[in-house]
Amino acid sequence: MRIFGSQTLESVLSKLGIKEGEAITHPLITKALERAQQKVESHNYDAGKQILKFDDILNDQRKIIYENRKEILITSDQSEIIKEMINDFVDTVVLESIPPKKYSHEWDGDLLNKKINEIFGINLPINSWIDEEGVDDDEIKKRKSDFILKNRERLKEWII
Repeated sequence: MRIFGSQTLESVLSKLGIKEGEAITHPLITKALERAQQKVESHNYDAGKQILKFDDILNDQRKIIYENRKEILITSDQSEIIKEMINDFVDTVVLESIPPKKYSHEWDGDLLNKKINEIFGINLPINSWIDEEGVDDDEIKKRKSDFILKNRERLKEWII
């Protein structure tokens, strides 16, 4: 009652002299209690729905991780899997830094270089690539992936 009940109901109860634990039989008070209970139940139901949504998201992510794990354990040569993961990462970072249908002066080369440096520990001349004439996001993706894959042996030590 204290959370969802009204202040007027509390004052009415105190004026009537009703003590805690005593039965309340007045119809007005009973209705107010029912409304308060409905609010509490509605709040708890909404919280439960939200928790289920989060649980579904976590479950989906767990499935993906276990599929990847299973694929890595089954495969004797993980180089293709690693190459695919690197390309997925590069695609994601490029999409974040180089939004579609934006001009090259609107691209964020510093963010792109920062993300690559955080994961792979390498600095690429991304800003100079962006300044080149005729370079688009696909070309930058290709150059980054090529550089990372060519230097994979050196990067293995850094990543692992």
